[in-house]
Amino acid sequence: PNLQQFIQNVKGDASYMALEKVLDDIEREGELRGRLEGRLEGKIEGKIEGKLEEREQVAMRMIEEQLDTDLISRVTGFSLDKIDQLRAQGNN
Repeated sequence: PNLQQFIQNVKGDASYMALEKVLDDIEREGELRGRLEGRLEGKIEGKIEGKLEEREQVAMRMIEEQLDTDLISRVTGFSLDKIDQLRAQGNN
C-alpha cells in the first residue's frame, strides 16, 4: 500500500519516469541473463552427453574385442552393471 501511494504521489514526476526506466532495464537484464544461462546450460549438457557417448563407444569396442569386464570398467569408469547393459545392447 505504501508503495502504491508513493507511486500515485510522484506519477508524472521525472523521478517516477527514471524509476520506470530502471525497472525496465532490470527486467531486460533479467531476461538476457536467463537466455544466456539457458544457452550455457544447454552447451554444458551437450558436452556431458557427448563425453558419455564417447565412453560408451569405447566400452562397446572393448566389448567387441571381448576384453575383461573389470578392465573395461577401470578404463571407462562405468560400473559392471552398465557394462553388462552395453553388452546386452550389442547382442541385440
